[in-house]
Amino acid sequence: MGVIRLRLNHARDIPSEIGNLPLLQAMYLSNNQLSGSIPSSIFNSSMLKDIELGEIPSIWHQCKELVDLELSENKFNRGFMPSDIENLTNLQFLHLYDSNLEGFIPEEIGNLDKLELLGLQANYFDGSIPSKIFNISALKKVSFSSNSLSGPLPSYLGSGHRSLLELLDLAENEFTGPIPTSISNASKLTKFDLSENKISGAIPSVLGNMTSLMAIYFDGNDLTGMIPTTISKLQSLQHLSLNKNRLIGPVRKALCQIKSLSELYLANNKFSGTIPRCLGYITSLRSLDFSSNKLTFDIPSSLWSIKDILVVDLSSNLLRGRIPPDVSNFESNYMIGLLKKPTFWTHLCNYGWLANFDELISSS
Repeated sequence: MGVIRLRLNHARDIPSEIGNLPLLQAMYLSNNQLSGSIPSSIFNSSMLKDIELGEIPSIWHQCKELVDLELSENKFNRGFMPSDIENLTNLQFLHLYDSNLEGFIPEEIGNLDKLELLGLQANYFDGSIPSKIFNISALKKVSFSSNSLSGPLPSYLGSGHRSLLELLDLAENEFTGPIPTSISNASKLTKFDLSENKISGAIPSVLGNMTSLMAIYFDGNDLTGMIPTTISKLQSLQHLSLNKNRLIGPVRKALCQIKSLSELYLANNKFSGTIPRCLGYITSLRSLDFSSNKLTFDIPSSLWSIKDILVVDLSSNLLRGRIPPDVSNFESNYMIGLLKKPTFWTHLCNYGWLANFDELISSS
């Protein structure tokens, strides 16, 4: 027998006799109701390359050929990641999400020089990121989101001699300090998520050198200063979320040069001045949230010319003026949040087409 597949069943125990299959190459047992311990005999097969279980086994050294290891979503007691994981010298994919793991991420994981994917999200890991991890030159995707990791981001982040990193998700932890400028060396990075941490300081201007970026999520931090004008160089960027920081200054016209932009979230900051007219010329824009800032003056009429925009929230600002007739060009909206003026409602009620909206939001 070469493969065992028992995903998404109600298996509770693994028979020790499974170790009598010397030709076994792959075993998929995740998403079950496994309890107790996993018999060590299952690692008797020297040909085993691909495992999905629900517990981290204690006998790594018998799986020298293992390439893909998935241990997730079962009901085991909390445990630690063993340091002898470094014995899996051929490992390329390590999935440990939602595995009830706690403690430190072992430094030895940095010795897995063939590792391409490291998924440790939704666990109870604490402490800092081991210094060796981002020295793995083969590493492409890293997710440590939804843990309790803390301390500053590594100063060498992205500085590998030939970084292949495509995804970096560190959301929902307790990281502090600035975004290291070394991240600009990760030229292949497409998604960069630092949301819901305690990151401080300015957004580094070198971010503009990361021209492969398609998504930036920095919301829910303590970032200060202005959006760097170099952001205009990110011509592949589709999602930019900077909500809930302490950013100041004007909404940069440099954003208008990103023609691929689909979602632009700048809510709950301290932006001031006018909304750039040129934003209305980004035809790919679908969601725009500038709520809870200090924006003033009129809403540019060009904004209402984006026919396929879905979300506009400009509430809780200091905007003034009347809603232009051009707003009736909105055809596919489901939400709109606008002004905080008593006369706003009287004016808005003149538009019968508003019956097409699922929800109408304004500040009280």
